[in-house]
Amino acid sequence: MYDFNGRSIIVTGGATGIGCGITQMLLEYGANVLAVGRRDYEIVDEQLKKHSAFGYLQADINHPPDRQRIIQTAIENNARLDVLINNAGARTSKAFVDLTDDDIYADMATNLTSPMILCREAIPHLKQSKGCIINISSIAANHVFEKTAAYGTAKAGLNQFTCLLAQELGKYDIRVNAISPGWVETQFTEKYLSEPQNRQAALGRMGLNRIGQPMDIANAACFLASEQAQWVTGQIFEVSGGFN
Repeated sequence: MYDFNGRSIIVTGGATGIGCGITQMLLEYGANVLAVGRRDYEIVDEQLKKHSAFGYLQADINHPPDRQRIIQTAIENNARLDVLINNAGARTSKAFVDLTDDDIYADMATNLTSPMILCREAIPHLKQSKGCIINISSIAANHVFEKTAAYGTAKAGLNQFTCLLAQELGKYDIRVNAISPGWVETQFTEKYLSEPQNRQAALGRMGLNRIGQPMDIANAACFLASEQAQWVTGQIFEVSGGFN
């Protein structure tokens, strides 16, 4: 369906959960993928390691030298950068009144500030390739959930940033879009969805009666990264099974 042969793609948080699904599908369509994560290489899915075009960089997107190293490594590996996918995320699950300053700073840094800075660092290379940026947001950006004040606010900011950046970069033929996933089966949601009442509550708000899988999000990411989406920019794609 898609041809990513010769294309160089960064996926932050690319070795687990939704990021792993995105990385796997991109590799299957021929991309050279640099997955970025904070944990050791040993945690990487064995299916990813089988691909010769797969690279893994242990780095923290909230650490300024690491942000520069992420972009530099992709360029060193492939001499170009075509797509940046800001997927890494974090959530502090507390009532707002219980959030510490550090909790708020951490959620804002991982979900908004660091993706913004990575975009800035990637833009000179994306200008050359006429590439694109895909930000992975969340339905928490525009739906109300308990204990997501900092996380939901950061993701709402990421959506607005996506639209603003798309307008700014259009003159360079760089496209910028976001995907807003609903409930997806990952390590990130495992604890919550393991409780039967929580799972039923999530399903009760969906048009399609199933929890999402990482590949559901990967399908959307591959479309947005592909030539088929050449006239798509500044959009927030909700992929949530019809959550309402």
